[in-house]
Amino acid sequence: MAVYLGNAGLVSIQRTGASSYNSTLDPADVNVAQKRFSFDFPNDTFITGDYLQITRTGGGNLDFVDASGFTPPGVTSTGAWYVNVDAAGGIRLFKTWGEALKGDVADAVILATPSGSYAISATLTSGGFRTLGEVTAYELSTQRVALDATVLGEEFVNQVSGLVSGSGQITCFWDFGENGDFEAAQYIHHLVLRQQLGSNFSAALTLKRGGESAATGPNDTDSTQLYYLIDGVITNVGVSFEAGNAVQSQIEFVTTGQIQLRYSTTDTVAGSLLLQENSSALDLESGIGRLLQDEL
Repeated sequence: MAVYLGNAGLVSIQRTGASSYNSTLDPADVNVAQKRFSFDFPNDTFITGDYLQITRTGGGNLDFVDASGFTPPGVTSTGAWYVNVDAAGGIRLFKTWGEALKGDVADAVILATPSGSYAISATLTSGGFRTLGEVTAYELSTQRVALDATVLGEEFVNQVSGLVSGSGQITCFWDFGENGDFEAAQYIHHLVLRQQLGSNFSAALTLKRGGESAATGPNDTDSTQLYYLIDGVITNVGVSFEAGNAVQSQIEFVTTGQIQLRYSTTDTVAGSLLLQENSSALDLESGIGRLLQDEL
């Protein structure tokens, strides 16, 4: 019998949203020199590192973004960027997630003065999975509802299988400075407050990574990876503060869809996620591993 230690686990999350946010962009909202713009949206609608698709809904091009800011270059009616949101609610656009976290003006997409006011739509899209840093523990519970199907005259209770639900919690050290390849717990604190786009997320909860020691011998390794895939919503975020000790965050969630228990055999680096439905291998932008086809 093999016994695995908890250090073989991994938690990765993907930012997802429930809806789009519609507003109007005015020429006065754009500061070309500072590569910064804003429009009418409440606090905590967008979070630094979000991957936004911005679309001009009334027709025409997004002329407040310079042609060099699009991929491929050229002004169009829609574009997608990672955003950095400052303390005053201003937004800067970046082409990579790491640059958005740093927020350096020099790396921001060049802006231009728009020709006039027009309606825009900002939709939160998937920007890929990111490892949640400083995690010390996580729990996931799955429950199946038992439905009472007893009819009059029966002597024993008759129950049938119902729907499956799940809930859990994550404990991690609180980290305010988002940097490197890892999400910080501070993002979760922002996420639970987000009202306009929701506090939904997707997660890969790894029970065992490939390359861990095997029970067959002292120098043997087991390449099998085992993990849960869930969609969830943050329901509670708490902070544990004690003088002289590290500040910790307790994050509670419930699942909102299918709960999948997957495994795969691979010789790639530990920490890889086995996620996509297509047959191609995708490199994580953060550089921590690859997204490989399931081998079920």
